[in-house]
Amino acid sequence: MFWNFLLEIPTGTVADFLGRKVSLILGCMIGAVGVLIYASYPRFLVFLLAEVILAVSYTLISGADEALVYDSLKEIGQTDISKKSVFPDGIP
Repeated sequence: MFWNFLLEIPTGTVADFLGRKVSLILGCMIGAVGVLIYASYPRFLVFLLAEVILAVSYTLISGADEALVYDSLKEIGQTDISKKSVFPDGIP
């Protein structure tokens, strides 16, 4: 959670500059690498490295997915259903 907190703003700028889709793709790719490292070698330092990489992945995806949904709805003029799309149960 510490790394998620520290990386939230810097990775948010990735979505702003490169785009939401790119941020989601990078987040998924980095997450896959993090999982491979996580399971690669049973050492504490490897575990810590994987945790940082997975935090980068999480923060790249965090918010970019919801923003992409909203941007897509905005393009087709359906922003009034954004709460239903982002929160399917209707609970924000």
